[in-house]
Amino acid sequence: MNKVNREFVLPNLFIPGFPKSGTTALYDILCNHPDIQMSKNKEPAFLDKDLFFKADNLAIESDLREYCQQFPLFKKKFKYYGDASQCIVFPKIPERILKNIGADVKVIICIRDPVKRFYSHYWHGVNLGLENGDINFPYVIGTLWNGVDKPIKTNEDGKNNIKAIHSRSGH
Repeated sequence: MNKVNREFVLPNLFIPGFPKSGTTALYDILCNHPDIQMSKNKEPAFLDKDLFFKADNLAIESDLREYCQQFPLFKKKFKYYGDASQCIVFPKIPERILKNIGADVKVIICIRDPVKRFYSHYWHGVNLGLENGDINFPYVIGTLWNGVDKPIKTNEDGKNNIKAIHSRSGH
């Protein structure tokens, strides 16, 4: 049984993973499950912060109470209380879970083909904006043009589902 005080509960379900590996999709699905309450913020990222822990990996009480606020108790009791912080795959985290929460936890690890994950992560990092929402006037921060593909000329279908980048000078 997970530790509980009158107002908050500690998580007993963890969804570690890597960026662009499906943790957000799984978090969203589990938010709608009747037996699961996920944290208010998808990634509380508490367990990876050394400043919240003593040298023996026991949490500082005040910081642990603040983390617990991610899992408020309602009239309904849930079977699982979940944290989907990607950082849980880092070293030290399993020991911190064991010492501060206990061994009675469930873990679902999200992984993905590394090449597809890298490609997705790259495009996630491309910051593309359109001046006044006009596809003919994009501004781009943090990407490179491949010098081969021709830029999109129109957005006639209205879907705006093609990633195309060019400068005002035509590059």
